Amino acid sequence: MSNKPNFLFIITDQHKFDHLGCYGNSIVKTPNIDSISEQGLTFDQFYVASPICMPNRATLMTGRMPAQHRVWLNGIPLSKQNVTFVDLLRKAGYKTGLVGKCHLQPMMDIELPESRFWPEKSKRTEENDEVRTVEDIKTAVTEELNSPEYDQERAGIWRDNPTHEPITPYYGFDYVRFANFHADMVHGHYRRWLEERHPNSEKLQGPQNALKNHSYSVKKGWRTQMPEELYPTTYITEETISFLNNHVSKQDEEPFFLQVSFPDPHAPLTPPGRYWDLYNPDEVELPDSFEHVDTVEPLFVQKIRESHGSPKKVPAPITPDEKEAREMIALTYGSISMIDDAIGKILAALDELSLTENTIVIFTADHGDMGGDHGLFGKFGIHYEAVLKVPFIWKDPEKKQTGRVDQLGGTIDIGSSILARADVANVYGTQGFDIVSLSQAKQMPSRNGIFIEEDQLSEQVNGLGSQRIWTYIFESWRLSIWLGDEVGHLFDRSNDPQEMNNLWQNPDYAAKKAELTEMMLRERMRLADTLPLTSRFA
Repeated sequence: MSNKPNFLFIITDQHKFDHLGCYGNSIVKTPNIDSISEQGLTFDQFYVASPICMPNRATLMTGRMPAQHRVWLNGIPLSKQNVTFVDLLRKAGYKTGLVGKCHLQPMMDIELPESRFWPEKSKRTEENDEVRTVEDIKTAVTEELNSPEYDQERAGIWRDNPTHEPITPYYGFDYVRFANFHADMVHGHYRRWLEERHPNSEKLQGPQNALKNHSYSVKKGWRTQMPEELYPTTYITEETISFLNNHVSKQDEEPFFLQVSFPDPHAPLTPPGRYWDLYNPDEVELPDSFEHVDTVEPLFVQKIRESHGSPKKVPAPITPDEKEAREMIALTYGSISMIDDAIGKILAALDELSLTENTIVIFTADHGDMGGDHGLFGKFGIHYEAVLKVPFIWKDPEKKQTGRVDQLGGTIDIGSSILARADVANVYGTQGFDIVSLSQAKQMPSRNGIFIEEDQLSEQVNGLGSQRIWTYIFESWRLSIWLGDEVGHLFDRSNDPQEMNNLWQNPDYAAKKAELTEMMLRERMRLADTLPLTSRFA
């Protein structure tokens, strides 16, 4: 047996930080995740680099900000030029695996209008799509993301080619089992598994096949016909346990890193079977800020409220009434409880296979959800804490570190923390820190605060206008700036934890706003890329 620890890295999708028992929620039942928290470190100030799936997942893998890895919005694949922390673990002898949602490449077959990227479509010859003339080049850098290797996660690829397999190693993962997209419409390896177990399985999926025997009014969800035993969460659980069994049966000397990525509780909300009814909407609690509308709001947030967030296919924010809000929270809780039950089975498998004592278990989410805060659900273009903050739990059976951690950390630090614990050297140019060791040493990372960035095209936010947002979090303060808007956010989080008093236009806090703006700019300067490149003295 290797003396290096194994890693079981569990990540959920669009999971509000306080939708867990261990983060103070008294209604949702998450005993298995709570048990990880009780036996490990629970970070209370953990933030994303971007509150959007692909940019933040790319940051997770690279330890670099979206401005550096260039996945600045959903739909841009992560270039293979980037070195991931999984690449480094693999090179160091780790057996690497991914089960579930990946989303380092586009999952859907839709294309955003090219007009948003360039004035006119680049010309290419029919004979060779890669051939360009000087006249064809319209962008500042030549494209390198058009090849088939960046179409490994698209639904159409898996639908049209029954034998398709991703090119491995896939960003460092040798073992890959995809369950991509959301709700009951997941594709990839999961789809093949589903078809083997149910004839005409397509008739179980999507809103067109939904059960009608309920009184819910929720627009971003439906009561699925999919039984629990065929739902994506079940598939991910089975494949995870299969990976663990194979590891033990082969008596592998190498340690493993296994990423287990659940597509839920991301909308659309379709918890199957008993999980649909597990929580009574009338008994869930609405956030204290549900009915609160600040007198000072950025223009984009105002537009969402005025349009009520038209519930199109994109997960743009919506403004439900109280009934629908309670339903969405109840269904979110149902999805989370199903995930928790799945995690319980995985933890039991670790015990049965005698892997528990040498396996570090990590739990987090790729970003949050408004979850009813300020009357909003969803994400995109909103930088309230509900979207920016995520759970992060680290259980190390050897170190036996327990308790709550109040130190600022974020997604950008995960890879560095894992590599440090595995005793594997990191790459030059990474921007994260080993916050696990630093927290135990009660040392702050050499950063001024947490910097968060987001870009959105108008098409991704129901036509409400393209957005660029920068946020800075320092101790008890949050500052957020929307490009082109004179109104932003300034919240004193220690005295206003629900973020209901925007101090942006309060003259008494002008000096604090200026101070935080300068600190944000200095942190942004620190995060400017210092990746070493081959150079010669002039």
